[in-house]
Amino acid sequence: MRRKHFLISFALTVAVAIVAAVHIDLRAQATSGPQIPIKAPQPTQTALDEYSWQSFIALNWPAALDNDGRPQRDDAFPNGKPDGSKTLNSPGPRVWEGLKADHELYRHGGKAPAAWNQYDNDLPCSAGSIDEKSGEKILTLLSEGTSMQQGINQAMAGPLIDRNGNYVHYEVRHNKPYYDFVKDNKFYLRSELNKHRWPKKMISLPISDSVSTYGSLEVKGAWRLLDPSEDEATANRYYWTWARVPDPVTGKCGPKQRVALVGMHVIQKVKGFNSWLWATFEHVDNVPCNYANPGHCPPAPSHYSFNDKGNTALDAIAKGNRGYAPVNWSTGGLTMQKWRPLDPKRPDPNNPATPLPPEPIAVADRIHAIRMLPVRQSADNANDRFHKMAPVAGTWMENYILIDTQWPVLGNGTVKPPRLDVNPNITEYDNGALGPEPGPTHEPDPVANITMETYYQRTNTRLSYLGDSCMQCHYSAAQTDFSWTLTNRAWPPTLATKPH
Repeated sequence: MRRKHFLISFALTVAVAIVAAVHIDLRAQATSGPQIPIKAPQPTQTALDEYSWQSFIALNWPAALDNDGRPQRDDAFPNGKPDGSKTLNSPGPRVWEGLKADHELYRHGGKAPAAWNQYDNDLPCSAGSIDEKSGEKILTLLSEGTSMQQGINQAMAGPLIDRNGNYVHYEVRHNKPYYDFVKDNKFYLRSELNKHRWPKKMISLPISDSVSTYGSLEVKGAWRLLDPSEDEATANRYYWTWARVPDPVTGKCGPKQRVALVGMHVIQKVKGFNSWLWATFEHVDNVPCNYANPGHCPPAPSHYSFNDKGNTALDAIAKGNRGYAPVNWSTGGLTMQKWRPLDPKRPDPNNPATPLPPEPIAVADRIHAIRMLPVRQSADNANDRFHKMAPVAGTWMENYILIDTQWPVLGNGTVKPPRLDVNPNITEYDNGALGPEPGPTHEPDPVANITMETYYQRTNTRLSYLGDSCMQCHYSAAQTDFSWTLTNRAWPPTLATKPH
């Protein structure tokens, strides 16, 4: 009932004001471009979904560029610097692509990170002849010593393979408050991080003051390769860019390829929400979107990226297996119950002496995914509103949907990290993470992004404490303020402490 009191008390007064505020936040800054609103949103689902959309637009605005064609890193713009002279549909790198990549903060050998306004000269793959100042995106491959934050494998799982047989690639970026806090406290070193090892006081990343100072922000993007067979009409349904994609066998930066954004997490530490705000977006062509209102989500014009359209047999298998199935689910003699996505570093199960071949992956090992639950009506409403208004209407951003915003109803409370010698239970999570919404005691629907939590749309019974939502998984990293990146990437990663 506690959530209902919050939701009902604000709903009527906030709903009208929000729509007007959207235009103010996105258009008032004509010279510098839109910014993430610094004022904390009201604690209602409607207000928070609007806030998530405003943040998504601001982060995906064209970036102001430096002389090397890269997004400018300006100390006055802790969340990245937009170019106010451009429209949302203008080509070029986005604001969030100028935030600090995880490999710039957690450097090989534990080297000190560079200043916020500088670019690192350490590339995350064997570069060969590539010019670091080329301005091209360089996607990471695998981080050493940990299976958590990797360029290909999902958290607690293997990779996602699209309908063309290519790996989905991931990148994680942080804003200036997060980056400077970790850099200045030397938490990129395991020895310093472990000084806050449970049961000592948890690390608290910077939080906004809702007046002049932004809090910590982390963005995770999921990219798929645009196949040469796909036409320009398909490509232009996405935000796409050029990237160097590492070869999964050699580790070398591959040739320049077009990659399309298929998913994005945006998490922010905002005043009044001590266990963060969690927003997640996807492209509508990932899988059939299963909307509360089907009319708001027409089918993909050609193919889905991770679903064999019309294959009801695979849909049925996926429905019984937490939302996914490979095209040939008995590959290598593995049964459906035991099947797990292939690890790029693991030898071929049929020939252990031979490493896996480079991309693309064989047809039999591709992923067929479905959305297990409809997108909630609250997110559906927000998507419908933003798709119809400037600056989104008529642009590629019309094809992205908010899956949900998860937030702490008891947001001003004190986070209580779990003990690390036992797995946290539902009650500990609900109380320690300050009453997640949606959460276990009200609206207990999972919050899963098809591109990043493909295999956790229902609780994995072998890792049940991770649950099936953003906040529950990250609650196991609450000792480092819900940041798995910090927990797992500090140097040396080979000594990363296991959560349980």
